[in-house]
Amino acid sequence: MSFDGGGYVLDLEIGDTDRPVVASVTFHRPGDAQGVVLRGNFRVQAFDPRRQELVLVYGGGDGRVEPFTLTVHGSRASLAVAGRRIQAPFRWAM
Repeated sequence: MSFDGGGYVLDLEIGDTDRPVVASVTFHRPGDAQGVVLRGNFRVQAFDPRRQELVLVYGGGDGRVEPFTLTVHGSRASLAVAGRRIQAPFRWAM
């Protein structure tokens, strides 16, 4: 699953236990080809792949990644980061 907008790219790795969970997020800033992998230091406030809803919050902790909130409803996503709100499509392919 991924978000790509405003130069930011977020790739979400999904783990499948009894139900799908967000296992990690790779965060790419504009111009950053390598990205930073975040594991376990973010909160998933909502995740329903059937209804295609997701709210993921990263409050900071890694100096390479500013705090952000990713909100997804269907194929529409909004990334709040660095004082900006970026609207872009979201790909639900797992």
